[in-house]
Amino acid sequence: MTAAWLASLALGLCGPGQQQEQPPAPPPSIQEATPQERGRPFIDFDWLELSPRVGLAVFSDDYEADPAFFAGVLARAPMPWLSPASDPKGEHFGLFFEAALGRIERDTEPEAEQPDGMLLSLAGGVDYTIYRDESWLVMALAGAHFAHYGGVSELNDGIAPLAGITVGFQVAGGVSITASPEVVFARAGDRIMFLSLGAMIKF
Repeated sequence: MTAAWLASLALGLCGPGQQQEQPPAPPPSIQEATPQERGRPFIDFDWLELSPRVGLAVFSDDYEADPAFFAGVLARAPMPWLSPASDPKGEHFGLFFEAALGRIERDTEPEAEQPDGMLLSLAGGVDYTIYRDESWLVMALAGAHFAHYGGVSELNDGIAPLAGITVGFQVAGGVSITASPEVVFARAGDRIMFLSLGAMIKF
């Protein structure tokens, strides 16, 4: 009798209208979190790539300059912060900077007062990975280019838009052979085309 009375009293204290304590909601999954929520950096220098390269600079007719050999290096790092939510671990956009040295020589009639000099080429901007797998790489880039002509007569230093593409084939772990045509769109329709071969080294 006493046991039945205690059971009835317990049911009265915990009536049907009283809700039980709900367990805490689980945290959002890693896949649903944005790159900012996961603390991904704007520029990921842990995946820095360096590309020493050599090539040929070809000038449009108004330069009246012969093609010139150059050597330089390009450095790039991905920007995982800009990866879309549908592919948070994908490598899409990156930042690049490149520098090159060559020699420019004008072939004019009559001969210019200073017909030749050192060509300094600096460029930087954004690249976009069109395709990348274990063997192949296709990447487009766009940015700004600065040229210093070393005092060559009638050539003015300046900044101009640049566009290009890089195609690479991996030959060893972290090393790819690349071909990279780039075009600088100078004033009044003048252009410089940089045709280079290099090796992309992934750290």
